[in-house]
Amino acid sequence: MKKIILKKASMLLFASILIFFSGCFKKDVMVDTADDVEEAVIMDVNGEKFLVVKEEIFQATSKESGRGLTRTSGYVEYRISTYDLNTGNLVKRIDLGEREDNNHYFLGPANGKLWYVSCDKEIGLHARDPKTLEIVVSQNEIFNINEHLRDNLPHPKYYEYRKYYGLDKSLDILMVSDNTGFVFYLDPVSLKTQKTDKSIVTYRYDETAKTTSMQFDSETYLNLSGEPRKTLKVKSKDYPELSFLDGNFMFSTTKLSLSEINPDFLAPIKREIDKYMKNLDSLNKLYDELKTIGISESDYKLRSVYYNIESAKRNLKQKEDELERNYISNSVIVSDDRGFFIIHKSNATDTAKVIISKIVLDENLIPSKKWDTYIPDVFYDPGKVVEKDGFEYVFSKGSPDFNTVRILYGDSKLIYIFMLHAVCLNSKNGNILWNIEL
Repeated sequence: MKKIILKKASMLLFASILIFFSGCFKKDVMVDTADDVEEAVIMDVNGEKFLVVKEEIFQATSKESGRGLTRTSGYVEYRISTYDLNTGNLVKRIDLGEREDNNHYFLGPANGKLWYVSCDKEIGLHARDPKTLEIVVSQNEIFNINEHLRDNLPHPKYYEYRKYYGLDKSLDILMVSDNTGFVFYLDPVSLKTQKTDKSIVTYRYDETAKTTSMQFDSETYLNLSGEPRKTLKVKSKDYPELSFLDGNFMFSTTKLSLSEINPDFLAPIKREIDKYMKNLDSLNKLYDELKTIGISESDYKLRSVYYNIESAKRNLKQKEDELERNYISNSVIVSDDRGFFIIHKSNATDTAKVIISKIVLDENLIPSKKWDTYIPDVFYDPGKVVEKDGFEYVFSKGSPDFNTVRILYGDSKLIYIFMLHAVCLNSKNGNILWNIEL
């Protein structure tokens, strides 16, 4: 009798274990959908354009429910995926493994390559081809040119790499620290290093995605204000015919390259720089002429020209600094036809979908709407929908984060990543070119 009871107890325990773990299945990193998105960049490889995304896979090991909450525990794995920008088709994908073993910290894109440093010291600092994701610059190649970095690169916890590695986007040059904390510029072409007293500059891929105010160029400010519909305002003038339910301007979540920045944005500053440079050249020429004819340095006229030169240098430096600040901080998306994008909701319900609109400013700063595009499969506020009936997701596989947003612009295409979907719009007519689940 005792043996029978023990046997039944063992069977019950085994059944309980099966029930507990039956809700947790290991995801296939190379096939299953992602649970979150890290960096996303548009890259050009010999004229071909690609979207490269680092995707997180959460492997659930256990879950428990109680008091209306579900808690899932597990570990994180990563993969990198390359998609054709024209079609959305998957071109290449690599499995990076677990975060603690082989996390690839992204320094940024430079010289047409993707630069990473891996937790795996054998892989370490390297660059990958955006299309094939093969390593095209190895750590050994870097060490062979920079012996002072061999066995001298920091390998901290995965979340501390940003303190020691980065990219100065304004110079398009990598930044690395040695184990003593000294910082070096690393040229992505020659691979040569140069010591600098500058602090590490982090390449940001998660900048603000939307806001109710924007600077169209260095002299024109736009706003969206009002409730519940927000009205477009250009230089303090309202345009009530252009209003949007919970409307926001769309910004790139990565800093734009110089070629992607609206040329009108920097034009006024560049004109000022050109004016100061011409003035400085004229003053220097006058100063040299006065000295040539024997004017003494103590002479009032020569001293006056000297002071004007110093003043012109200061003015030029101020404008050059302003240009650099505007370049470094610029994530405002403006298309070639002076268009910008507004994201808003379809209605006031919890299940509202996303609408994206394009507005164009003419030369007289008069705005007009070019198109509206309804985005399928994407809720404006997924947090309000998850708890509702009809919203289905297999939580037993992974732990999805539906709130991560990435917005990119390039090659006349607007990329909107949200709710683990990537949607590509033709910025000229608003047509959806492709819509994929990551």
